[in-house]
Parts: sequence; structure tokens; C-alpha cells
Amino acid sequence: MRTKVRASGLPRGRCAGTRAHATATPVVEGSPARLAWPHRIERAVTDVRVYEPMLNVLARASVSRVVDPLGRTLVRAGLTPNGMTLIGTVGVVVASLVFFPLGMLLAGTFVVWGFAMLDLLDGAMARATGRPTAFGAVLDATGDRLADGALFAAIAWWCFAVDDNRTAAVAALLALVLAQIISYVKARAEASGLTAEGGLIERPERLIIALVGTGLHGFGVPHTVEIALWILVGLSAATFVQRVVAAHRSAREAGR
Repeated sequence: MRTKVRASGLPRGRCAGTRAHATATPVVEGSPARLAWPHRIERAVTDVRVYEPMLNVLARASVSRVVDPLGRTLVRAGLTPNGMTLIGTVGVVVASLVFFPLGMLLAGTFVVWGFAMLDLLDGAMARATGRPTAFGAVLDATGDRLADGALFAAIAWWCFAVDDNRTAAVAALLALVLAQIISYVKARAEASGLTAEGGLIERPERLIIALVGTGLHGFGVPHTVEIALWILVGLSAATFVQRVVAAHRSAREAGR
């Protein structure tokens, strides 16, 4: 028998500052405790506090306090959540494909940002009606995928054809693919009766990082688009891993 010092697993929850305590634990060669190390790694990946999306942790409650009253006002004015979804999606797609390929990054950033904010309002309007629909959720998710695809494709085109930066163009395409895969993992897991939520970033965080990069470049700050894209690639890859691990854990707990 050999004795090793092993860090205990982090407890579930969102208490900041929690640390693992080192304890001397006897581990026998070939014992279940020794063979369970992949599960300890899996727990470490999914149990850390940053598994909550950054905007959930930092600002989502505050945003809801602002957009919910506006959503109720728009519903009283006769607008519908699905109509707002369509307006936002078409606006982001058209603005992305018009402004960014022409090199108008600053104008494109503000116009895309404005239409993307409508994505917050359709959810607030659905809550205001008290009748959120399954089709509305499908329409919203489909619109998000279309808008993300157009935005990152347009940025990739700008990187390649306007800025002559093939490395940044590759990063934009990777960000596009990862954005679609992250959403697909969650949707496919839920269709199978599993859960694969959370991760470091979701769509709001992706838009913020991408548009901060394009906006700063529009103000004359160099290299911000490429930096933002590679940050997105790294965070998106981590989110993809977290969701796959979460789905695997959900399947194991369900005995499937």
C-alpha cells in the first residue's frame, strides 16, 4: 500500500474562494480509488464556479431589470415576440453582410449591436405575455444561429479580403464553427433527455467579445479583431469540452 496526498473535490455551489483541502489518502495500486481519476478530472471540469456563463454571473439579473419593463411596453404597443425575433435576425444578418465586407467596422459594430439587443427584448416580451411558446423558442434559436453565422462569416471575409490577415480569418472561421457546435451539443443533449448547459461563454458573451474587437479596430486600435477572435476560440473550445463532459455525466447519472 502506498500513501499519496490527494486534493479533495470542490463542493458543488457558487461560493467564491472555496479551496480544496489536501488529505493523506491511502491508495492501493489497482484500487477503484486509483482507477477513478478520469471521473475526478470530469468533476473538476464541471464543478468549478466559472461553469456558469460569465454574463450569468456578472450582469444578467441587472439586464433583466432593464429589459423586462421595456418588453411589457412593446407588448402593450401590439408587437409580438416572434416579430421582434425576425426583426433582430434580419437586421444582424443584413448589417453584418453589408458593413463588415466593405471595411466599415465601426458603423457595422453599432448597427449589429443595436439589432442584437432585440434578442434580449423578444425574451422579455415572451415573459410579459405569460405565454411563451415552443415554436417561439425554435424560431429564436434558429435566428441566433443564422445571425452568428452571418456575423462571423462577414468578419472572416473582412480579415481575408480587406485586412489581408489569413490567421485572423482562420480564427473567425473557427469561432463560427465552435459557436454552432456549442449550441448543437446542448440541443442534441436535451433532445436525448440529457442536460448540457452552461460553460464559460454563451451567445451574449460571444457577441460582446467579437463586437468589442471590431469596434476598437474601427476606432483605430490595431490587432483588436484578431485578439478578440482568438480569445473567442479559446473560450469556445473550453465551453465545448464542458458541455460534452456535462452531457456525459448526465447520461451516466441517468444510467444511459
